[in-house]
Amino acid sequence: MKFKPKTGGWMMAISGIAILFSISLFGVVPALFLVPAGLMGILRKEKQTQSPNKSEGS
Repeated sequence: MKFKPKTGGWMMAISGIAILFSISLFGVVPALFLVPAGLMGILRKEKQTQSPNKSEGS
């Protein structure tokens, strides 16, 4: 997800947990995929860009 990864991550994690509780054992496989993917979206670090004007050695 490029746009709003934290929001998407929360939605995936919550839906994975909801599926697990709503359809019991049949929701285990989707929950195994949705919850870690959601956590990866939540815990994702933003890329830091350096400005090209800053030089290390000067």
